[in-house]
Amino acid sequence: MSTINIKEIIEKEIHEDDIKTRSQFMDSFKGEVSAFIDGLTDAFYKWEEYDSKIDTDIRKAYVSAFLYNAIDSLTLSMKLFLSGYIIPSGNLLRYTLESLCLAILCSDKSLPYYEKIEQNKFSANAALNCVLKNAEKLNIIKESIETLKGIYEYNHNYSHATLLSLYHIFSKRGEQYFGPSFDKGKMVIYKKETETRVNLAKVFSNIIEGILHG
Repeated sequence: MSTINIKEIIEKEIHEDDIKTRSQFMDSFKGEVSAFIDGLTDAFYKWEEYDSKIDTDIRKAYVSAFLYNAIDSLTLSMKLFLSGYIIPSGNLLRYTLESLCLAILCSDKSLPYYEKIEQNKFSANAALNCVLKNAEKLNIIKESIETLKGIYEYNHNYSHATLLSLYHIFSKRGEQYFGPSFDKGKMVIYKKETETRVNLAKVFSNIIEGILHG
């Protein structure tokens, strides 16, 4: 990357969208994108069902807010991924999981987590471990919880400056990317990233269903 045109490159990244990169991702993962949309659509309808039954229950309002936040952030995570912003997309996916787990913990009034969360005395970093710890008591099917665990462990690598994060800013030819990118040499990992988001979208409905009838 020449230092002569670096200002132009930065200005372009700030002011313009990379339509070419997004088109390459969309063309490569049409089926997965469709499945993702269907999964989150089902989840949104389940969320609406839950939200309609809140009445004046503050605890349920927290659950609803965390669920809505998770649906919204997962949508944005997929959008960023398909736009070539792999690292921030991975960060946002972890944020999605934490919000979803906080909703699960708040949903069971026999557990002590809602009060801690409401008083801002609970770390979101501990949310998944607490869900796993209370898996048998929570009304969430085991497969869904295992899906959350696998995705969280994988995306932990995106929350820090790791070798995985470096992998996404360099091509296999040794060139560095600035901003969004689509590298045909990384299709295997792109496929895994896409499937991760599709799988999470698919279990959303099951999780909200469990919360509804918990």
